[in-house]
Amino acid sequence: MFDKKRTIVLLKMIILVLFLILITMLIRKVIARFETEASTTAEIQTAFFFIGPDYQTMTINLGDIQPQDQEYTYTFSVSNNNGSVRTETALEYDLTMTTTTNIPLTYELYLNENYRDVSARSIITPTTITDAYGTYFKKFEAPTEDFGYASNETNVYTLVIRFPKAHKSNPKYQNTIDGIKIEIVSRQKIAT
Repeated sequence: MFDKKRTIVLLKMIILVLFLILITMLIRKVIARFETEASTTAEIQTAFFFIGPDYQTMTINLGDIQPQDQEYTYTFSVSNNNGSVRTETALEYDLTMTTTTNIPLTYELYLNENYRDVSARSIITPTTITDAYGTYFKKFEAPTEDFGYASNETNVYTLVIRFPKAHKSNPKYQNTIDGIKIEIVSRQKIAT
């Protein structure tokens, strides 16, 4: 015969199991799974991370630069996480470099590439700008980059600076310093 108490208990157990399955599925979506995958041979000298809209700058002093055949390199990274917290929304960022023009240096910036590869291409070209006092600067703008929020992402940049050895005997550049300002502005990516 039909046992009403047993049916109610069975129905409660089924609802409880379904509720636990639902909670487990929600928790899996809410709790972030951290995963990192990167391969680089360069030592990263500076790391930027963005977990929301932000603005960060860094200045590189080139006071010790000397004319030589070998290039100077500076490696830095930009990430959508700080190692324990990751952005919760898609982000995009712009990278801008501004340099003084005291020394005839050439600049190249490579994104996630070995700059020594024949197929590697610099992602920047200079434009000359002046400030309110008539001082000349070189400005470089890299293409806008995107970060998602589902996994940890890192972009590794290699800045290559060349100061040709031909300038070694020119007294004009002795005791002259130059500098680079790197600005990175991130913002939430708006879906279109």
